[in-house]
Amino acid sequence: MNDLIFTWVLELFKDLIEKILLEERGKCLMEHKQTRANCYYTRTPKTILGEM
Repeated sequence: MNDLIFTWVLELFKDLIEKILLEERGKCLMEHKQTRANCYYTRTPKTILGEM
C-alpha cells in the first residue's frame, strides 16, 4: 500500500513540476521572441523523492 501511495505522489509531483517548467518556458519565449529555441533545455530536478 505504501509503495502505491509513494508512486502516486511521485507521479503527481512530476506532473506538477513539468507544468511549472512548461509555463516558465512559455513566458521566456514570449519575452525573447527572436531566439525562440533558446528557452528550452532538459532538466532533471533532484527532490527529496528522488530524481524526476
